[in-house]
Amino acid sequence: MKKILNFTEASTYLNVKQSWLRMAIFKKTIPFIKVGRLIRFDLEELNQWLSKNSIN
Repeated sequence: MKKILNFTEASTYLNVKQSWLRMAIFKKTIPFIKVGRLIRFDLEELNQWLSKNSIN
């Protein structure tokens, strides 16, 4: 079963400010799911996005 995070959980998981996460959603630079007015995040997609966008 997929793990789905809400906005606050995603912000905490990514260790970013909520304002940064809002901007990333607005610019569509981060994967998210919109259910009506709610924004949700698939944990697996976030992990893939992190791997793809990490600078090591």
